[in-house]
Amino acid sequence: SATCGLPEGYSPQGFITDWLLLGPYAQAGGAEPPAAEIQRDYLTDGASINEIDAEPEAGDTVNTDYGGAAASTGLVATPGRPGLNPGGVPTWTLHQDPDDTIDFQDYYGGDLDDLMMYAVVYLDVPEDIVVDIGLASDDSIQVLLDGTEIHLNSIARGVNTSNQVDDIVSSTIVPELNPLTAGKHKLVVKVFEGVQGNGFRLRFQDAVGAPALVGKVSTSPLEGGGPTFFRADANGDKTVNITDGIFVLNFLFLGGPPPPCKAAADPNDDNQ
Repeated sequence: SATCGLPEGYSPQGFITDWLLLGPYAQAGGAEPPAAEIQRDYLTDGASINEIDAEPEAGDTVNTDYGGAAASTGLVATPGRPGLNPGGVPTWTLHQDPDDTIDFQDYYGGDLDDLMMYAVVYLDVPEDIVVDIGLASDDSIQVLLDGTEIHLNSIARGVNTSNQVDDIVSSTIVPELNPLTAGKHKLVVKVFEGVQGNGFRLRFQDAVGAPALVGKVSTSPLEGGGPTFFRADANGDKTVNITDGIFVLNFLFLGGPPPPCKAAADPNDDNQ
């Protein structure tokens, strides 16, 4: 992987695994708040910090203006993880999930109800790319790209089975994805919980639903870019499908061309 960058931040099926999380904030709309309630700012301090412009890093705090400028009325207590927001002050925290799903119950340590969570990640896109977004959530979800709402779904549902996509944010409808331009971007996800499970999964994908590499993902707005690869994308076409397996077989046994990035052609990361 030293040859062509680090695959950090992605699951094998392309779901983003590393996020900055903030919350849980209390909210009164249950699993299906009206769209106008989902679109409100739950974290703002009413002065210098708001959900559109904030560029948080791990450890940053927010003096949320509860019941004033902010839609939230307070933090939800997290007895299963009492040190989550030190001193009762909302604190951005790095969360890395090894699989495809960001499980908020693992994050805040229990089954909590009537809340909402923020998740933020930064993207460093090396070149323009036309992509869709595939996602699933428990329950309602809003997605903001560089401060623009690109998806909102008020719905009571479970996050369902591993790697399953329930909503598609299509580049044929969302101009911000057609293309996703080269450069730095901020992705904000807001998830609203009623009862029982709570979490989401999100990836970029092509028009037929195959995982698509968009670039480096980071939990710091100041972290630089650099070469990236997508594991299992052996032929370097930025998608993962059967042609990658054929490409590797041709290289190993039939004298075909070498992979442009050997680490990408090592799908199980065993260095062989």
